[in-house]
Amino acid sequence: MKMNIKLCVLASFALLLSACDGDSRNTSNNIKKAEDKVEEKVDDGRVYVTEHNYINSTDNNGRPNYFVFKAKEWPREDIDDASSYDMPRIQFRWDNEKRKQGDEHTYETRDKIWSVKTDGTDLRLVTDDFTGYVSYIRRSPNNRYLTYAYSGKGGQHKSLFDLKTGKTKILGTYPGLPIFLWAEDSSYFYYANGRNYFKYDIASGEEEVVKIDMAQHSVIYGGRRIVVNNRGIGVYDEKTNKALYGIVPEPDVDGAESKFLKRSISPTGRYVYVKTRSKKMMIDTQTKQIKTLPLDSKRYTIADMLGLGARYGTAGAAGRYTRKYDENGNSSELIKWVAIGTGFMATKSSLYNGFTNDGAFLKEED
Repeated sequence: MKMNIKLCVLASFALLLSACDGDSRNTSNNIKKAEDKVEEKVDDGRVYVTEHNYINSTDNNGRPNYFVFKAKEWPREDIDDASSYDMPRIQFRWDNEKRKQGDEHTYETRDKIWSVKTDGTDLRLVTDDFTGYVSYIRRSPNNRYLTYAYSGKGGQHKSLFDLKTGKTKILGTYPGLPIFLWAEDSSYFYYANGRNYFKYDIASGEEEVVKIDMAQHSVIYGGRRIVVNNRGIGVYDEKTNKALYGIVPEPDVDGAESKFLKRSISPTGRYVYVKTRSKKMMIDTQTKQIKTLPLDSKRYTIADMLGLGARYGTAGAAGRYTRKYDENGNSSELIKWVAIGTGFMATKSSLYNGFTNDGAFLKEED
């Protein structure tokens, strides 16, 4: 068993709340040492992070399994805490308690947005400043801003949350496919609201209607906008919006057969994994090379979230299936664990902070 008391203490140290002033957003500067707060129950393997919440790593492939019954006690993600950002992270929606009757359960059964490191440690509550069902989540490259869409009273809310100030701004409420796409320097982002696309400027808070190509799997990097659509990829000059080139793997194949049923894109936009009805492909958007394989091939196994250089991929609730790929696309390693022990399964996961730790999803000792 890889998990030991040291790992539990380290994970708990990053997660402990300061109870002295009742502020759930306290930073690590106000947190006492984990050794002073954690009560280990040897008989059942639990390590309590707060009074009602604990970690149990028993039979979990050396990874923490989080049991959260009182979400407001759990530590918030704090962008001033550098220890949270030494690895790529995954953000996701999760209602930490299953549906129960009674007013005391109302908050716990609501959707909230959480995050965790790609190795399963450092679970954090990002925001609970909404009431509804989350459908899409994206983070700014500087980690400060969260854009997300949720369905609630009044429509489908497109929201901007500032982790620094704790404030949320509703951008629009029209229905439609939710899309957010961040600029590489985090100075602006695009979003979809109804039939229109908007460009929102962070500094001024102003926005304008734009006519651009973007999709749920898009990246702006190196002055280019890489957009993965239903059957192909478009590459644009971000400054001029000029189309540079397109990549359509199967232009002469029937639409239903060539449609991308599943997609993932690396943080720079260079590598794209797609799956159709009959095959899977790895596409290099820089060289335009396409590697096509049958669905049952063990190479280039499709991932929900693809890491830097396509060297790691992860899938499942809060990234519980993690693969390491070699230069030929073979999955040389697969690690499984259960991150969530309470409530319903976590979904709508997305990767951020993907350039840290050289893009590696796991630490060297894993």
